[in-house]
Amino acid sequence: MRTLSFLFLLLVNLSVAGEPKIIEPATFADIVEPLIPTVVNIYTEQSVKNHGTNQHFDEFKELFRYFDMPFNFDDVYSNPQAVSLGSGFIIDKQGYIVTNHHVVDKADKIKVKLSDGTELEAKLVGSDVKTDLALLKVNAGKDLPFAVLGDDDKNRVGDWVIAIGNPFGFNHTVTKGIISSKARDIEDASIVNNYIQTDASINRGNSGGPMFNLKGEVIGVTSSIYSPSGSSAGIGFAIPSQTVKKVTEQIKSFGKVARGILNIHISPVTPDMVEALGLKKDQKGVVVNSVQHGGAGEKAGLKPGDIIIQFNSKPVTTPRELQVLVADTPIGSITKISVLRKGKQVDLTCKIEADEPTQNKEANKISPVELEINGVVFADVGKKGVIVSKISKDSIWRSLKQGDVVLGVNQEEVHNIKILEDLYNKAKARKNLVLMVKRKGVSIFLVLPTSKSK
Repeated sequence: MRTLSFLFLLLVNLSVAGEPKIIEPATFADIVEPLIPTVVNIYTEQSVKNHGTNQHFDEFKELFRYFDMPFNFDDVYSNPQAVSLGSGFIIDKQGYIVTNHHVVDKADKIKVKLSDGTELEAKLVGSDVKTDLALLKVNAGKDLPFAVLGDDDKNRVGDWVIAIGNPFGFNHTVTKGIISSKARDIEDASIVNNYIQTDASINRGNSGGPMFNLKGEVIGVTSSIYSPSGSSAGIGFAIPSQTVKKVTEQIKSFGKVARGILNIHISPVTPDMVEALGLKKDQKGVVVNSVQHGGAGEKAGLKPGDIIIQFNSKPVTTPRELQVLVADTPIGSITKISVLRKGKQVDLTCKIEADEPTQNKEANKISPVELEINGVVFADVGKKGVIVSKISKDSIWRSLKQGDVVLGVNQEEVHNIKILEDLYNKAKARKNLVLMVKRKGVSIFLVLPTSKSK
């Protein structure tokens, strides 16, 4: 008991002696007051069209016409209706405004309400669905107050933040909290994998609004919440300001965002795949399923079956991680890709391009010569690959489907059924093997047992 008392006194004395501790400011008013005019309310209008030729509508129209009543259902279904309410913030005096893509998506008209009540029609400069960001422009006829984009990298977990927005239509609502976590990957449809998490209250209508640090700089754009009820549960997410800077600069200059692409299909490395290929048990990376002809990946020398372990000297552990790294790389830049190929590391040089993927058509002419392995019948399919022509019900390779084209076994290319047979016999000593298969135009990897388990 004495020891605990002494420890408590020691901690108190250390605190009194000046150890660092978080102290909440007496007021946030001096910080917030100049920021409120930079935040706007965003309404969108969307015309409700194409209601179809409903028989009941036609009957009602005839009824109103019979009684000479001035009513037309077509008028109802062509009138614009406000369908969205969100937030945004001005980033320069000329009237450029940042918000979320989902706030203005599919809008026929976008209207912005300033803090003084002025309503302006906004022009959509550009929108980026992959980061959920959009850039608007209004003409106010005067210089507008604007917020400054800060550097989110300089803020730490535990720092105070202030969110300003229009939750549920309550204009310019201010909430405060701390940075709960950084570099969150919430597995949404975007390519943002470094969201800032906060416990500042964020609700419907806050989307697109700014999140400030105590210097009054925007360090994030509030975009989503995690909540079973749909209301704030103390877990909100903001797109980091560094991402906002890159995206808005490209939209402002080009009207869209250009991203790097390797023109390859990839999948994660699985434990079964590690065993089948004889890799280290803790091996990480992503597998190249297919390489599109003429793309950046092919030009760099990537091959199906390669396991990408590094991109631009940064480790790669998941497909999403590689996607984000490539997307963030400037178009035209030269970067290094490290891969494992047949157990050995190979370093490749790649020039990042923005080309769209191309489609390659595979021949599917079947040769009469066939091979049966584990209840699956294969046949030659031209110069490269063998096709699955039949599968028995009790086959241990039932994950294959009729029409699949097998292109490789354990990172070795398959050109015909003779090579497939040789590679299968070579792999029999292992518990599993890896087949690279093209299915409906998409290449995938399947880990299959070499024989029935005993």
